[in-house]
Amino acid sequence: MINISTCNYGTHTAVHIRSGRRDLQLVMYSGQTVEECLAMHSRDLRRHASRIIAQTEFIERAQAQMKEKAHA
Repeated sequence: MINISTCNYGTHTAVHIRSGRRDLQLVMYSGQTVEECLAMHSRDLRRHASRIIAQTEFIERAQAQMKEKAHA
């Protein structure tokens, strides 16, 4: 099971990934894709890239919806 949390700081997004006993903190800068960010990290992490990308995109959509509701 992979657990992902994100926090957007405007110029970059911190992505915290927990997988079993492993913990990884990634930083994605504005304009950088998830794929580009993952390409700079270990082979083991890249093996899980499709699941990480799908979960990250889901989280980003949920955060955008929450922001829209907060501004409505």
